[in-house]
Amino acid sequence: MNPHLSHFQEWLTNCARQYCLTKPWGMTISPLDLAGILSRLEGLIDEPQVDTTKVAVGHKVTLIDHQLQENVSFILVSPEDSEPEQGKLSFLSPLGSALIGLSLGEKVKIPIFGREMSFQVTAIEAVNDSSY
Repeated sequence: MNPHLSHFQEWLTNCARQYCLTKPWGMTISPLDLAGILSRLEGLIDEPQVDTTKVAVGHKVTLIDHQLQENVSFILVSPEDSEPEQGKLSFLSPLGSALIGLSLGEKVKIPIFGREMSFQVTAIEAVNDSSY
């Protein structure tokens, strides 16, 4: 195989993977899945925003990506504030919705391209900006 083509395929796969994990609106979310996400969010509403025992909207979350063996950090935000390139991830994205309510050390698997991508929560921090 042409080495340039192989590099392109790897780049394209990484871009597609990134998009599928971080797209701001969960266009493929079923009504049942959406109800589950909203239910988990409702369970966190009464908890103070400074409580960082569980991932919630407005928290900075650090994960280890087990496939790439890299740490990644982002702030979980509403879909209209989502800017994955700026470290702001929608709570309706596949990755964001899977993280809601998780605690430090918990793992999550997300199916992308017929494979499960595995992530583990390594830090949860409160963010001082209340616009999320």
